[in-house]
Amino acid sequence: MFYYKPIETFIMEFRNLFSDCVGIGNREYVFDIVVNSEENLKLIISENQPAGVRIYQNSICVPIEDVKTIRDALNKSLKRIDKITRMRSHSSSEIFENLGTNVRIIYKEEIGVIYGQSPKSYTLDDKRKTHARAYLPWSVDDDEKLEKLFCDGINTKELAEIFQRNPGAIISRVKKLELWEKYE
Repeated sequence: MFYYKPIETFIMEFRNLFSDCVGIGNREYVFDIVVNSEENLKLIISENQPAGVRIYQNSICVPIEDVKTIRDALNKSLKRIDKITRMRSHSSSEIFENLGTNVRIIYKEEIGVIYGQSPKSYTLDDKRKTHARAYLPWSVDDDEKLEKLFCDGINTKELAEIFQRNPGAIISRVKKLELWEKYE
């Protein structure tokens, strides 16, 4: 049978064996190992933070036999957080590749949220209907041809038609090749 009991009442039924506290900003995390009269050990993790004039407290009570399993799950989550944090400088498609196929199903939409991206409203096939070479790598020959045509004064719209790419891709490539700095 499950019943709710305020954490303060629950803690009073136990004797504290160990306590540790970690303060981060205006939050405080408290880890207590407690034992009751039947020698049942529990880990109580509490979060305290100010909320206006009151202190907001959130706690969980874990039977000691479950602590190792929770520790393993927490370590797995921390490794995933570290991996996501390291990859924040990469594109979301690179993140999906590095996270693996099992996680992709769970996190695909959430990764976009991390980067402030909304789901794409188009596909690569849609883009290639209007710009046949969209998102394809630029060759050395393409770069040389772009530089020559740029020097000849061909505008971005015409270059986009010639290279079968989006005008934004032309502008990005001109910037990457520093053609404005070289010729204007």
